[in-house]
Amino acid sequence: MRRLRYFAGILAVTFSIVILNSSPIIILRIYSAESYSISNEKGYVKESKGSLGIPKDFAENRTNKTAHDFPYLHNPVRFCQRDYKHDRPRRIKYLFAVGSSVTEFSRRKIIRRTWASLSKAHNAEIGVLFFLGDDGVPGTNSRLSLEAQKYGDIVQESYQDTYRNLSLKSQGQLKWISTYCKDADFLIHVDDDVFPDVNNIVEEIANTKNGMNSDISCAKVFRPIVRRDGKWKTSYDEYSNSQYPLSCVGWCFVIPYDLANQLYRISLDTKMLHLEDVWVTGILRLKADSAQVRKMRGGEALCRHLGWPKDGTSVNEKLIKSWAAYRLRLA
Repeated sequence: MRRLRYFAGILAVTFSIVILNSSPIIILRIYSAESYSISNEKGYVKESKGSLGIPKDFAENRTNKTAHDFPYLHNPVRFCQRDYKHDRPRRIKYLFAVGSSVTEFSRRKIIRRTWASLSKAHNAEIGVLFFLGDDGVPGTNSRLSLEAQKYGDIVQESYQDTYRNLSLKSQGQLKWISTYCKDADFLIHVDDDVFPDVNNIVEEIANTKNGMNSDISCAKVFRPIVRRDGKWKTSYDEYSNSQYPLSCVGWCFVIPYDLANQLYRISLDTKMLHLEDVWVTGILRLKADSAQVRKMRGGEALCRHLGWPKDGTSVNEKLIKSWAAYRLRLA
């Protein structure tokens, strides 16, 4: 069967050509296309207020469907209000939330020495926290306890730290800023294999009067198809549609505080999908009030993903080299 789709005004026409007993039959379907439209004006990617375009089991609300009630193993509750390293009060305006694997001790150390060593950008205070799950290995947790005590920047919850639980990690970031960092203006989610251009990210937020205060901004916007095999495998029972909603690619996105708080509340009553970028910036966003996704003007240059290409240089080496180049640029 061959299927072609044509959008015209508010109608979409689908031609399905089916071969039956060697004879082609053309099936014509006309339906509303209001659930998906794009505008490139000022980098915005917009969807209309029509159908959410997500399966019913995600669109419906069920109380405590995805309750995030994991005990904290490490939690610096005063991180946004007190700089214990310099023994002074502070007010974190931009909170960088880094998704990190429990065992990435060296990676976190390098991040602290490089881009996370910045305490201010454009006269606003920034903070960097690492969000982790639990691998259940006593030796790992003992070492992690020492790290948390030394640096005070570890948020660890008791869910299993696996790839399939990345949505729990992102949900934990929304919960943490909503609970412990209420004076912050923005949550900036980054993966630990990304080098964020901190100053230019903050500058873009500060200089963008509209959109950044109500929408999710990211380095790259996509609307992926649902894969039924491979690394991003999703079964039909997990997600029945053939395509996900517009979303931010998960390595870097910016959410204003009020929206982060709203997304967390929505997440508690929404079925979870293991693809954290689609779940948070696509599904949960669609259920929020008029939230859109927009590509930041600087695009992928603001958040360079160092995990590829696979060129024989480790991510840790790339972080160090990127920081050296960044410092030269700032000098």
